[in-house]
Amino acid sequence: MTMNMHRRQWLQMLGLACVPHAQNHVTRQVHEDLLAVTEPDAMPAMDWGDMTRMLEDWGPSPWHCSVTGRHGDLGTILADCRHAVERHQRALGTTPTTALVVVRGNGAAFRLADFVEIHTTISSAVNASTELRFGAAHDPALAEALRVTVVMDASA
Repeated sequence: MTMNMHRRQWLQMLGLACVPHAQNHVTRQVHEDLLAVTEPDAMPAMDWGDMTRMLEDWGPSPWHCSVTGRHGDLGTILADCRHAVERHQRALGTTPTTALVVVRGNGAAFRLADFVEIHTTISSAVNASTELRFGAAHDPALAEALRVTVVMDASA
């Protein structure tokens, strides 16, 4: 199922207005990535209510890391994400209970092996007790690129 562009833009504007956030701390791109995985054509689609509850629990400025690069640079993208997640956890002094991982790119270029590598890398960066939620969504602006965004609680 795919949405028409008019409906997608309307839902995106509504979502950006309704998702709790501090404008200075979480970028519009991160919010758009989070909203994209709630759309029906996301793989898998994340429940809107679950995501907004998580963001409300995390407060106005959840920690996030977003890295974009070419598909062939997946190892570099993931190394940057892993190091950022590990630094955040050390600074936090505790393990976040939940982390959201969003992969955006050209849907035709998504490969199962890439998702396995992303899951393995992010899983190794967080404690085994951290619940990881994954989603992937098409972004036509990323024709030859891939973006991995990780969002988690910013405070202990």
